Formats: sequence, structure tokens, C-alpha cells
Amino acid sequence: MSQTDQHARFLAEVAPFSELDDDARQALAGQFKRLEFKAGDTIGRYPQPGRHGLYVIAGGSVMLQTLPEGDETTSNLEQRGEAELFGHRISLPDGVDDYQAVAVEDCRLLHLPAGFLDQAIRRHAIVGQFLASSPGERLRSLDDGPVSRLADLALRPPIVTGPERSIQDCARLMAEHGVSSLPVVSKEGLIGILTDRDLRSRVLARGVDPARPVENVMTAHPAAIRVDQSVDEALVEMMRLGVHHLPIVDRDNGLLSVISAGDLGRLQAPHPLQLARDIQRCNEIASMAELARRGPGMLADLCDNGSQVNEVGRVATVITDACTRRLITLAQRELGPAPMEWTWLAFGSQARQEQGLISDQDNGLLMAEEPDAEASRYFEQLATFVCDGLNACGYVYCPGDVMAKGRWRMSLAAWQRTFQRWMREPDPQ
Repeated sequence: MSQTDQHARFLAEVAPFSELDDDARQALAGQFKRLEFKAGDTIGRYPQPGRHGLYVIAGGSVMLQTLPEGDETTSNLEQRGEAELFGHRISLPDGVDDYQAVAVEDCRLLHLPAGFLDQAIRRHAIVGQFLASSPGERLRSLDDGPVSRLADLALRPPIVTGPERSIQDCARLMAEHGVSSLPVVSKEGLIGILTDRDLRSRVLARGVDPARPVENVMTAHPAAIRVDQSVDEALVEMMRLGVHHLPIVDRDNGLLSVISAGDLGRLQAPHPLQLARDIQRCNEIASMAELARRGPGMLADLCDNGSQVNEVGRVATVITDACTRRLITLAQRELGPAPMEWTWLAFGSQARQEQGLISDQDNGLLMAEEPDAEASRYFEQLATFVCDGLNACGYVYCPGDVMAKGRWRMSLAAWQRTFQRWMREPDPQ
């Protein structure tokens, strides 16, 4: 398969090029140049977005930052991943228009030079409409009405492989067909999935022999979603699991297709999946708080676009979960490993997955054993770090003090005694 054919296959799943007919997309694909950057590389500065062409992320991720002025340091604006665009004018936080792009990890880009971009905009109105600065205009340019169910999408039959095929052959198959995921099937049906991320983290990073069977490195028993479920449900499931690909099955669990984060990005721009993914990559509370405070606006947009209230509540909860998980990770980076097994507890609307646009925090912490003084100090510091971080992200302290940083941090035995007391001697509180 030629490089142009590979580009065309990939662009078929990237808005707005997915809306072009096959011939137009094939012609445009030949004008894209393939570029590669290492983690930390500055890809480019865009003081006049649009005049430098358009970039499509084919692999890895890119951070958009403010342009440095004098001695001032740059600040992160937004992180973008596979099948997302930059180089054009983007609606960025705080009304920022100009930006620079830096590779967060090793990444592959397709670059459409400015001259060819101008031609594409003149020839294909939908390209110009999609690249308008307003996300609302982008949404309206793609469809006459919102797509609500997966069955409404133009699902593509998946490229599949068997478990005995070599890793190298699978990687070659993915490159040949321009796909970033490869379902693994046997006579029992779907048994696994291989993604670009798996190839990077489970094969290249670990020096695994590419002649080994793919079943050794695939994600086994991947979660799937039924074709009769809604796009919102697919979005929530991808956010909840932290994955970028989700197999779609029929009522008999037969594999129909695979939906990607890029597919969902085509339907919602900006979308909560991107927000949750960016939160999970934050390395400091300040940047996480900046991202989390965009959540209510995105949730309001979901309501305006006709999403069901229960789905909006689930999306809100997944964003809260993403903040909580990332804060726990950052806390343990600072404090080191825990002295015993433990778990974080979510209560109230977060536990019921029915959060509103704005919510306080209700949580607790359960330790496997009764802690000694050193363990007590560790878990107090961890709980304080997470609760304070949630407060900074907009999940204000619980007015009733139901928080892990307070008295709701106990051993398993203490939790059991507390519940038994509640059942024996209930009171209004």
C-alpha cells in the first residue's frame, strides 16, 4: 500500500476529511507530508494560526502552549491526541489566539502545507466550516442533527487477526490498512485487541521479540459496547476505562466494528473524553484544576445538544473519577508507596454516578489493617493531598465533613463497626 493510500485510510476517520468522498480524500491525502518528532521537541509556533498549514496527529500527543514573551515561561493550554488537529485557529482558554505546539511523547504527524490547505478550503466548503474558530460551527458543519446511537454511524468492518499471528505481522497489517487498533478473534469470538499504544509500551519499550504470537501482548478480553447503545454511552465507557478504542458488537456479541477516540472527537468538539484524558496526564494540581473547571461548561453543552440527564451525570462522574485517580497518583509520587493495602471510597452523587454540573466532594479511605503511627501519618497526608486537590479542581469541601481528610479514614474493621452501629442504632444524621 502506498503512503498516500495509508494517509487516505487514516484521514477517513478524521474530521472534516471523513466527510469528503473517497476520490476527493484520496487526492488530498497525497498532499500531506509525514513528520516525526521526539518527546519534548517544539513542533512549531503559530502566531498567525492557519498560515503554517494544518497538522493531523497520527500517533502520540501534542501540548499546545502560550507563546513565550521575553523572560516569561510558557503555560499549557490544551493537550491533543491521535486524530486531532492543530496549526489552525483554535478556541483556546482565556481567549488565547496564538500558540506553540510541543511533543508530549514521540509522535507522528501529517502536515498539509498552507498552500494546499487554502486549496482544500476553496474546493471543499466543509473543510473551511470545520476549521472555523467556533466549536459550535464545527458541530453544525458536520451534520444536520446530532447522531445519538452507534447504529447511526457509518461503521467500518474491522480488520482482524488471529491470536497465533506474530506481533510483527500484526504491526505490518495495521500499517498496511492504516488502522491504530487490531481486534484479535478466535472461534470463540473477540478475545483481545492490539493498539498502537500496546506496540509502544508492551513490545518496543520492553524489547519483546516481534516473532512472538500477538496473544502474548494484546489486551485480553477487552470491554465492548453494543451497537444499539448511544454515542454518549460509548463516550462514558471510554472515559471510564481510559481507553482510546472500543469494539462494537451486535446483540449476539458478534464483532461489528471498532470506534476510536477520533470518531467521538468528530461528533463532539471539544468533548469530555479529551478533558478526562488530559486530566489523567497532568503532573501538577494547578494544570489539573484549570482543566477540571472546564467540565461544567462541557456538561452544559451536552445538555444543550440533547444528551439524556443520566448520561450527563455519568460523564460528570467520570471527570470526577479522573481527577481523583490522578491526584492519588501524584500523592503517591510525593509520599512513596503505601505501607499497606487500601482503597479510596466515593460516596453520594459520585458513587451513584448522577453528579450535577457543580458538586461538592464526599469520600473516605479504607485501610486493610489498623494503622500504626507511621501508617496513620502517611494516609492522613495522602487524604489531605487528594481532598485539597479536589477542592482546587472545583469539588469544594463537603459541608458535612464527609471526607477522607477528616474522620472518614478508617481500617476495614472500623468501617464494619461503624456500619453495624448505624444499623443497630440509626439516627437522623
